[in-house]
Amino acid sequence: MRIAPYMALMPKINNSLNFKGASFCYRNPAVSYAADSFADTFKKSSQADNEISFEIPLQLKEYTPAIDRINSKIDKDKFLHLNETISDDIYSDIPLSTKTFAAENIVLASVFKETLDEAFGKGKYKFVSIGTSPACIAKVLKLTGSDVVSLPMSFSKTSSAKKWLDNSPYLENYQRYMNECSLSNESLEAEGKVAVVCDFANSGRSLELAQYMLTGPLWLNKDNIRIVTMNDIIQNSDRISNEWKEKYMKEYLYQEQMEQYCDVPHFDFLDTRPGSLKMAENYKDLKSYFEDYKAPHSNSFDFCVLKMLDDSGLIK
Repeated sequence: MRIAPYMALMPKINNSLNFKGASFCYRNPAVSYAADSFADTFKKSSQADNEISFEIPLQLKEYTPAIDRINSKIDKDKFLHLNETISDDIYSDIPLSTKTFAAENIVLASVFKETLDEAFGKGKYKFVSIGTSPACIAKVLKLTGSDVVSLPMSFSKTSSAKKWLDNSPYLENYQRYMNECSLSNESLEAEGKVAVVCDFANSGRSLELAQYMLTGPLWLNKDNIRIVTMNDIIQNSDRISNEWKEKYMKEYLYQEQMEQYCDVPHFDFLDTRPGSLKMAENYKDLKSYFEDYKAPHSNSFDFCVLKMLDDSGLIK
């Protein structure tokens, strides 16, 4: 396993995490992880309490690194084909705020995995990430071996009536996309899994409409779905400091800065602009829009996550 300078961003045994001026504290005497869990690098600490705290302000940087200026998106295959020198050079060009945010989501993903494994059984669920809010956590979960489907499905800026959604011109192609992601009644039942649908609940309306779409026009059986909120998982964790919970939820969820870092687009089922309607007529256009989309800082975020996980031997 290569040991690179950014490894200071990862939790260490019996030690604070030093981020070249930003200190992360990982204090956890009670929790240990099974060897086959992707979070097995997070071990017991001799500290007195069971908490993770992040002591750096969450903020966007104006500087745009080179990897965010390229047209194509970074993915696991492209990353693994880079030689170490190029990889290190790309990483050194990325702002500290992005590296910090990547490390935070790696830790937070371990909290999500532990919570969901306990609630639904390890390997017994498909994590369905709705829209942009859970997308960065979903990225880590997928890269570390969890069964994840990311669905572009955004309702936060619309007052959609359910009856309008029933007549969306995108339903046939969207359902085809879900089927290709193995998100169908047949796939779930054959795999013996439930779809754990997750989003951030601000007013609760967005998650309500997502649940309606999946179990109504998109035909998933209600018995195959479980609903969880990011709010509950984050707020109920005793491994994350209250101060950091407040920062993460305020700056990245309530203020919607998450969309700057994730490679999941907003998608409106009621968008009837001529250019958008092409995706209702041509499945290839819809699929390409979903799979090729990149946000202003999604490449740099994805690269940091890939590099941290790769050098920790956690990519699957």
